[in-house]
Amino acid sequence: MRIWRNIVVVACLAASGIAQQQSASLTAFTRQQLKDANAPGFIHVRDVKSGRVLAHAASGDDLAVDSPVAPLSVIKVFVAAMWLEHGFGDTVVDCDASARYPVRHMKVEDVIASSCDTAGKRMAVLLRQKLGAKRVLADLRRYGIEGITLKSDAGDEDWGSVLSLGERDVPVTPLQVSRFFAAIGNGGGKLMSARTAQTIQAALGAVVQRGTADSIKDALAGTGWRIGGKTGTGPGLCGDHCDGWFAGFVSDPRGGRYVVLAFIRGRGLGGGVAAHVVAAVAEYLASKAADKH
Repeated sequence: MRIWRNIVVVACLAASGIAQQQSASLTAFTRQQLKDANAPGFIHVRDVKSGRVLAHAASGDDLAVDSPVAPLSVIKVFVAAMWLEHGFGDTVVDCDASARYPVRHMKVEDVIASSCDTAGKRMAVLLRQKLGAKRVLADLRRYGIEGITLKSDAGDEDWGSVLSLGERDVPVTPLQVSRFFAAIGNGGGKLMSARTAQTIQAALGAVVQRGTADSIKDALAGTGWRIGGKTGTGPGLCGDHCDGWFAGFVSDPRGGRYVVLAFIRGRGLGGGVAAHVVAAVAEYLASKAADKH
């Protein structure tokens, strides 16, 4: 029988929308979601305004709050921030034809919503051509990917694959991803401009409304709350046994409230189990906020 572990890193502040005494119920809820998913993984919740980590539920010590995992296509959000910050927001890249679609011409928002890997690769290669490898790697470290091992002289195929697929050489921890997403929710903070943060927020919303996580687009219907996020699936052609990421951003009518991350091992697409786990946590947070009023 699998032993499920949960770490509550720090109790939330009253201003976070969940009173301090309720953090135990959030812990229990996230742990139950992992049990229901019946797979190893973690759920991580951070308050956007205070920056406090509210809970980190994990199925094992190798998935702790500071344990590195592959970001998969969540890496595209980090690359998108750099793309926008350096003035490429109006630049169009091609997404190769597939069995479902012809060649598509995309701006960065569509690359995020569709998670097109070939367009993501082209973005990464173009950034290196225009900025230089050292600048790209430095920006990624500044965004929190401190353990990056991608070599500056990697070939274009390797460079593009690493920074679009996120399957190797760019390990991230839950803390690093949630800190980066919290900055997006806070209007960019010290990491990026408000305009970049706003564009990424809209792109994350499009992932849910018309992109790779549209299965949860009705999750918060009627609450006045919204959810956006980035899916990740892999590694490779793994089918129903893929690892799945959903890095979510939850807002109430006044603005960003929570970052909710889910990483589920071996249960398929990130827009599947991982996204539905985040949606369940978002519904829980919205309902608790409503109870206060």
